[in-house]
Amino acid sequence: MGAAIRIGRRLTLILLWTGVSALAWMLGTVILWPVATWRHRWRRAMVRRWARGICRVIGMAVRVTGRPPARPFLLVANHLSYVDIVLLAGELGCGFVSKREVRFWPGLGTLARLVGTVFVDRDRKRDALRALSAIEDRLRRGDGLVLFPEGTSTRGDDVYLMRPALLDHAARTGLPVAYAAVRYDTGDPGRPASTTVCWWGDAPFGAHLVALCGLDGFTGEIHFGDVPIVERDRKRLAQQLQKAIADCFCPIP
Repeated sequence: MGAAIRIGRRLTLILLWTGVSALAWMLGTVILWPVATWRHRWRRAMVRRWARGICRVIGMAVRVTGRPPARPFLLVANHLSYVDIVLLAGELGCGFVSKREVRFWPGLGTLARLVGTVFVDRDRKRDALRALSAIEDRLRRGDGLVLFPEGTSTRGDDVYLMRPALLDHAARTGLPVAYAAVRYDTGDPGRPASTTVCWWGDAPFGAHLVALCGLDGFTGEIHFGDVPIVERDRKRLAQQLQKAIADCFCPIP
């Protein structure tokens, strides 16, 4: 299959599958509205089904090491790309915590809202408190949430410094925090994952997505940590999580 045909086919399927999944999610939500537990289960199931479908569409094979955490959970991971969302959601049926600006990004903002993202303005202390309350509520409902405390996506050369603010709830309550290392591999030195899958710096989203869809295929890897981390000081918790993730992360060339 030619690259142009592959790109066009994949972009079309992404739009179609996302549209069909969103419609199914909305219809199910209306039908199940009187029973909150069933409604939440339906959303989680649809997020997982949608994400796994997108993984297949973009040609991503998924490789998992370790055991995923049981719901409800708070999981911290390194952040490499918007692809992290479909990779992790496909395995966990989870929601995410993200910076407020993502809500308004074309395409990505809609994607983030569909998977149940908690948005936070990290420059406003009061909004961080609201986000912490939303995180607590989601965990009480039995959801799983993923945090990317690095605060930005990277090229996969290292695990960067993690911000502790949104770990406050876990530190105060002694909640065990699961962790995972995420990486990608194209198997092609001429088109390494550090530039074709990882999305960082000033790379335009549209051009990057087109290049991603032009790959023959690639592998998304998740290494789940063995033992969740419990720490009552949020700064030390962030440091321990960074070290634990770095210890099981293999840098991308």
